[in-house]
Amino acid sequence: MAGSWKTWRFLNASRAVKLTGTILGRGVPGAFWSPDLVLRDATGIIFVLYRQSIPFARFMFGVSEADSFIGQQVEVEAGSAAE
Repeated sequence: MAGSWKTWRFLNASRAVKLTGTILGRGVPGAFWSPDLVLRDATGIIFVLYRQSIPFARFMFGVSEADSFIGQQVEVEAGSAAE
């Protein structure tokens, strides 16, 4: 088990992903305040969760900007911060 910590760090660092696809709609259909979106790429669909440290900012994005991404071709990049 001595090597498991290093393995975990390696796996954690390798989680960075870049997806290109089309936004199909909101993560919660019909909820106009939902900031989460659904992305379709060549391999299938995935929920893109919008996270913000300020809860009200998350709500504001859902109400004011999330709709503008529906139907758009986008590139989403996410991953762990470098240590």
